Amino acid sequence: MRIRRGFTLIELLVVIAIIAILAAILFPVFLAAKENANKATCATSMKQLNEIFSMYSDDHNDTTLTGMWTVQVPQGRGTMTITYSYTNMYSCSVLMNRNIIVQAVPSFNCGQNLTDIRDNKVYPTIQLGTQCWMQKNLNYGTSLQVTTEQTDNCINEKYCYSDAAVNCSLYGGLYQWDELMAYTNTPGAQGLCPAGWHIPTQAEWNTLFTFYQEQSLAGKPLQDSIFNGFRAKESGIVYSNISWKFQGFATIYWTSNSYGMIKALSHGMNLQNFSVSDYYSNRSNAFAVRCLKN
Repeated sequence: MRIRRGFTLIELLVVIAIIAILAAILFPVFLAAKENANKATCATSMKQLNEIFSMYSDDHNDTTLTGMWTVQVPQGRGTMTITYSYTNMYSCSVLMNRNIIVQAVPSFNCGQNLTDIRDNKVYPTIQLGTQCWMQKNLNYGTSLQVTTEQTDNCINEKYCYSDAAVNCSLYGGLYQWDELMAYTNTPGAQGLCPAGWHIPTQAEWNTLFTFYQEQSLAGKPLQDSIFNGFRAKESGIVYSNISWKFQGFATIYWTSNSYGMIKALSHGMNLQNFSVSDYYSNRSNAFAVRCLKN
C-alpha cells in the first residue's frame, strides 16, 4: 500500500523562493503597465478637454477657458524662474517655466530722462507745478497697419501715423482707448505707461490746465516748443481705422476716464486756437497719450 506524504520543508522553501522571484520579475512589469495606462488615460483626457475648450471657444465668440493654474514666483533680483503648473480634473499635470529678469527700481528725480526698461526708449520729463509729466508722447508697443483693429491679445499695439515708423519716432504712437488702458475702465490706471506712471485722469488734466492759465488759454503754452514746458506735438489722429487726420496741425490726448460703454473723454488742441477742447470720443479712434508720474 502506497502512503501519500506532504511537501517537505525544503520543497516548500523552494516553491516560496520561485514565487518571490516571479513576483520580483512581474511586479515592475505590472507597475509599468499601470503607469502607461494612466498616461494613456491622461492623454485621452487632455485631448477631450482640448476638444471641449475648442468647442466652447467656437460657441462663445472665441472666449477661452483658462483652467486651474498655480504660479510659483521667486523672490529677489536678477534672472528668476517662474513656474506655472496646471492640473485638470483627471489629475493630469503640466509644468511650464519662464525666466524673467527682475531689476531694482532705479532712483528718479523729475527733470531727468526716463528710460522705459521694456524697450529702452528714453523720455524727457518735466515738473509742472505739483505734477511730473513725460515731455514726449508715449511710443510703446508693436505697430499695426491702420486697417487692423487693436485687440486684447496679450500684445501691446499702436499705430504710426500714415503707417510710417518714422512718425512714431517723431510724434509717438496712436492708441485706441481700450488698448491704451490695457482693457480696464479704472481712471488713473497704468495702462501701457511704464511702471510708476499712469494715464492721467480728467482731474489731473484740470490741474495741468490751471497751471497754464485754465483750459481756455492753455492750448498755446501746452504746444510751445521753445519754452521748457509740456511741448505737445501735433501728432494727428486716426478715425476708426479708416482715415488719418490733422498731423502737423492738431492733436488729441486721451484721459483715463470712460464716458459710457463706447466713449471716453479726451482733449484736443491745435495751432490756431488758444483753448483746449473736451472731446467725448469713440474708443475706436486712436489718439496720443502722455503719461503722468504716480
